[in-house]
Amino acid sequence: MSDDITIDFINQNITVDFVTQNITVDFVTNDITVDFATSAALSLVSFSYTGSDCSGSDGQSNRTLSFLGALLIAVDNQFLQPNINYTNTGLLITFLQPIWNSQNITIWK
Repeated sequence: MSDDITIDFINQNITVDFVTQNITVDFVTNDITVDFATSAALSLVSFSYTGSDCSGSDGQSNRTLSFLGALLIAVDNQFLQPNINYTNTGLLITFLQPIWNSQNITIWK
């Protein structure tokens, strides 16, 4: 039996290690590591939007969405990479790729 869970999504990496009590999110070197042995519990909450909630027009790049404190973002169940697929000022997410009004956007914080 394995002591960890790895979700790869083509090398974007999420690893949960039950032995060391660590969660590591890589998303190609934008490392987030949570060590439950030394940290308070982490709880992620998801928020659901669609592309129609973003500024701009259907199918355009650089559409924005106001959101405070995003940690992870997925569009149509595909995790996005910071500074490749989107930028995040902490208050405003800018999608660098085209976003269609019908696309589902999930944000965790």
